[in-house]
Amino acid sequence: MPFPSGLKAKSARRQGMSLIELLLAMIIVVLVVTVAMSLYHTVASTLQGQTERLEGTIPATDALRQITRDLTCAFAAPGDSMCDFFLKAADAPDSPALELSFCTAIPSPTENEIPWGEIRQVKYLLIANTTTDSLTLHRSMRPLTGPAALEPVQTNVLALGIRQIKMEAFDGEKWQSEWPGEDSPVLPQAIRIEMQAGSPRNPKPLITEVFIPAGNAIPSSLTRSTSGSAAPAP
Repeated sequence: MPFPSGLKAKSARRQGMSLIELLLAMIIVVLVVTVAMSLYHTVASTLQGQTERLEGTIPATDALRQITRDLTCAFAAPGDSMCDFFLKAADAPDSPALELSFCTAIPSPTENEIPWGEIRQVKYLLIANTTTDSLTLHRSMRPLTGPAALEPVQTNVLALGIRQIKMEAFDGEKWQSEWPGEDSPVLPQAIRIEMQAGSPRNPKPLITEVFIPAGNAIPSSLTRSTSGSAAPAP
């Protein structure tokens, strides 16, 4: 049975899309794609920023501050080999690129005076990362006094993406790359640290010299009189 012409026209209009509906659909698609691209760009930028921060100069700078704090409170304990100051560069392919070990005083959380601090052995190891062709700086800490002496050694990663690092100890006359050396005192007077971190194409240098108070003897020109002169009577 044939349909009336008017009914066919209405059916054709219902099956198709008007120009306004097509424009609205295109606008919605464009908005969805724009939001998706914006989210993708934000996530990618965040991940890149975290990667650059993790492998950039900020962690290296923080690691340099940590080394400086530990060295400033370094001291020697005669007769205790665990507190011997030790600095050595790599001498074998499978050994750490750099090793630094000494004892330091960590201030107590409740007391600000050094006598109430905790004695801990700290060790810095520089490990080569063959995957990224860079160096990773590790710090381990072993408590030696108080209840914390029963705790296990704490090890954490201070910085990734280090391109180069060099440490030298000053004995009062010259800088040397290893400690102890021949006729070296118990502690060096200062430590010089040179580090490069950041992008492989544009590494940034970080240089500092740390004065070690316990390694410096301060002579005095004052002499105490040994005469037995009595004080004048009041």
